[in-house]
Amino acid sequence: MKKILYSKFTKAFAVVLFLASLVFGALCASQGIIDYSKEDYPVYRLESSFEEANHFHGWMDIVMERLIYACECYCYAANQAAPDGIESQPAESLESIIQDKLLNLSNYDRFDYFVRWNQEIVSNTSATSEEALKEQGFYHCLYRDPGGELRDESHPYEYPGYTYEYFTNIELKEDDSFVICMSLRQDYVQQCREIWHQQKTIVSLAVQRTALCILVLLISLIYLLCVCGRNANGSQEALWVDRIWIEIHLLFLVGIGIGGFALAAVAVMNASIGNFPIEYLRPGLIGICLLGGAAILSSLLSIIRNVKAGHFVERSGILRLLRWLLHLLVKTLKWLYRICCNCGRELLLLMSKETPVLHIAMLLGYTVVLIFCVILAFESHEGGLLLLALVPFAVGVYVLARRARDLDQVKKGASRIRQGDLSYKLPEPKSTEFRSLAADINDIGKGLDESMSAKLRAERMKTELITNVSHDLKTPLTSIISYTELLSKVDGLPQEAKDYVQIIANKSDRLKQLTQDLFDISKAQSGNEEILPEELDAALLIQQALAEQEKEISQSGLTFCVNTEEGLHFTADGRKMSRVLGNLIQNCLKYAMPGTRVFVSAFRREAQVVMECKNVSAYPMDFTAEEILGRFVRGDSARSTEGNGLGLAIVRSYTELCGGTFQLVLDGDLFKAILSFPAKT
Repeated sequence: MKKILYSKFTKAFAVVLFLASLVFGALCASQGIIDYSKEDYPVYRLESSFEEANHFHGWMDIVMERLIYACECYCYAANQAAPDGIESQPAESLESIIQDKLLNLSNYDRFDYFVRWNQEIVSNTSATSEEALKEQGFYHCLYRDPGGELRDESHPYEYPGYTYEYFTNIELKEDDSFVICMSLRQDYVQQCREIWHQQKTIVSLAVQRTALCILVLLISLIYLLCVCGRNANGSQEALWVDRIWIEIHLLFLVGIGIGGFALAAVAVMNASIGNFPIEYLRPGLIGICLLGGAAILSSLLSIIRNVKAGHFVERSGILRLLRWLLHLLVKTLKWLYRICCNCGRELLLLMSKETPVLHIAMLLGYTVVLIFCVILAFESHEGGLLLLALVPFAVGVYVLARRARDLDQVKKGASRIRQGDLSYKLPEPKSTEFRSLAADINDIGKGLDESMSAKLRAERMKTELITNVSHDLKTPLTSIISYTELLSKVDGLPQEAKDYVQIIANKSDRLKQLTQDLFDISKAQSGNEEILPEELDAALLIQQALAEQEKEISQSGLTFCVNTEEGLHFTADGRKMSRVLGNLIQNCLKYAMPGTRVFVSAFRREAQVVMECKNVSAYPMDFTAEEILGRFVRGDSARSTEGNGLGLAIVRSYTELCGGTFQLVLDGDLFKAILSFPAKT
């Protein structure tokens, strides 16, 4: 059952049913409006019964008002007086006045009237009393008894007593009586009854069909709202339209909904009055309903899918803006809270120190004295009393000047110690607080001096030890290499002995290289290395370094991609830079991933000549750039490859000795070495 409910075919059928019910509902409603508008004489106004039809209400009011007005004019004419605004009438009969007032009514033949003023009777029927008019069903009568009491009767409507107001300002005699009555003729009422039932049938049928379509539409819409965002497996699904902002969907819902309804309503209204062809109305309504309904349904379902997936706020620009503003407000409040807390702590800290308390006390004292002097000068009219305020001011200036001098001495001493003069001693300030600060700075300088001396001694001893050990190893190592070479030339040695001799020779060469690297880096870091600066060409230097190791490169399986610009000249030691580039190429041959490419480039960046070497590492680079530049540190933590961990340390030392900078960039498995030298102009 669940698979059927969430099936794509069921959803598609619900969409078709939604659009079909929308189209048929619009067509039924429009057809009902057009059929109703074709009626020549609209009577039905959604009343529950014919007797409640409002069609007769206003028209009967007009006839009754004219009859009353005719009687009013007759009364004034009889009394030979008329109030302002009412035209005086000549003495004429009541019948002529009534006929004159009713003459221009278009429906004169549809009603009967009966008027009796005292003993004078006027009527357009043969009736001798108003009872004959009442029998017709729709009537309205107004009575005045000889005693002066006014009353009215009506059926089926209950008219308010506003008709009494017509006679409140008329001078009637106490014994004057009248009956004013009108009714609709039965043949006209029967004709309107038939028209009313016919029109009610048209409207009811249109309403029933439209309501049925709306019911089907709501059922299909509720189903789609419930199952949207889920597939037959129960997992969530999203469409590309769900990535559109919620506000755009809402604009579609409102804009297309109101616009489509207004367009359809205008078309139906114009078609009902003949200003729009009927044959174009149905295709137009079908197109509007299909396009508008599809757009509205798509936007509505997209909003519901975002709500179900919890992406409503993420897809709403306004809500995201409000959320960002809320976060900004929270951060601002937290920042203000921290500022207030810090200010409070700083104030408490300042109040616990001698100098801030003294300054605050001096400021308060000076303010109090100044206010006191101003009050005295104002009351005594002596302006000279304001000069008394100069006394605490002068005292404050003197105290601040002394402390400022002590502060300048402390700043000067701290600056000299920072510049390297660790033997400098600050003179003792006069203020207690600055005195302790000066003593602390002197102790810091003394401690730094002792620490630097100890560090220099240790570095010097380390360098001397490495240099001496390297030098002492050269003589026996040279002998080992020489005797190994002689031993390899002896005839008649077994093959196993020759293999041992070859191993001794390889290890001796490696030990010789290690000894030479130790000696070189010790000299470079101790500053005893001699530098012979000369003008070098970066492109030529890279080509020579690659040519020297062409055999190793061809056997490595790596592809070297070289890209160098022409005319890149800089000043450095040629032998040292050849060693630097050789070490970088050797590093790529040892640690680059087999089958990958190595990029070697040289270019100008502003006023610098830059040489780069990039490769993809075959080993995880779980170290930082600073760690790998240390001595005896290797990228292969298992130390399964040839090398001693001094290559990059020598590269950095030689580069810095030649006036350049060396930088390593580690990005995932990408290893990038960058050499920079000032370009020679």
